[in-house]
Amino acid sequence: MAKVSPMQYLKSITEAYPGMSSWVRTCLQDKGKVGEPDWPNWCFMPMAAWAALLQLKYAASEPVEMKWAVAQGVGAVSAVGIWRYSQGIYRYDTDLLDALADSDLSGDLPSELFRRLPEWCVYIETPGLTWLGTALHGFWAHLEWDFNDQREELRLVMNTDDGLFTQALHLGKWSIEEALYKAFEFTLSNAKNNNLTTFLTMDFLVQFSPLEELKPLISILLYLCSDEPDFDPLRTPQPRPSRPALKKGKRGQYIFTPDKPKVFPVGGRVGPMLRQAIESEVTGRTIKTHLRRGHWHGFWKGPRSGVRNFIYHWIAPLVVVGRKQSEVMDAETFESS
Repeated sequence: MAKVSPMQYLKSITEAYPGMSSWVRTCLQDKGKVGEPDWPNWCFMPMAAWAALLQLKYAASEPVEMKWAVAQGVGAVSAVGIWRYSQGIYRYDTDLLDALADSDLSGDLPSELFRRLPEWCVYIETPGLTWLGTALHGFWAHLEWDFNDQREELRLVMNTDDGLFTQALHLGKWSIEEALYKAFEFTLSNAKNNNLTTFLTMDFLVQFSPLEELKPLISILLYLCSDEPDFDPLRTPQPRPSRPALKKGKRGQYIFTPDKPKVFPVGGRVGPMLRQAIESEVTGRTIKTHLRRGHWHGFWKGPRSGVRNFIYHWIAPLVVVGRKQSEVMDAETFESS
């Protein structure tokens, strides 16, 4: 399958659902009214509403066919449909992207950090990364409110050579690291419920679990939610990342879509600094220079009995420069004396 751009997916989905704009406007207008569904304000529109849009399209189909079409399509339609109202494409500096992907995700990072996403749904380009063995060109990310389970979720849709793949991360009063392991537990639970564990080994399930391939994507996404992501003000398009909402028009309320996507360069300052540190020359015979992995660091700020904010930032990889062989020999001689 040839590479498909996010704009091509947007075009095909809007053509397949010509009533999408009016459906979204109606859902947003009726949100929270008497007898109408409501959901948290950090969610643009839950997937249940997008599923209803798909059900309208397949209303004339057989029930089994309609159920299959909705189950297979709602993840992609909801992500691309939400992204339609911002169309922000985040293009990371290559070295920053690689360093973030390799960063350590351990620690007590609260999962509510994803509520800081700069847009309702973002699309991040990921050149050089893979998803379950196939090239990953980028991914969409947005927050979801699951009506059935009354649960907050982070929803990712992967744009790969093999098509679109969806992945959910269940959020709650636990850390992001715990949420990642819950994703694996959910995969294992599904395998057990479908009697797959009788002939699939744990090693096989771990191998095909999204856990390890999710970690780099989550770290890359967290950077957009940090207090000061490295956006180049001179290259950042206008308007800046935002969350559009309903506005009053001559004939009612509307939510407008951009005429074209906006590409936001990320890491214009940090990327060259990483390269300079990595490429710095070390003279003389040395013990191998190596790169200490980047990691996330955060802490709660504010009174324990009041409103507290979580402050966090990314600690860039540290270049540990090797020492000259003579220095190592001197140190060894000193230690043995």
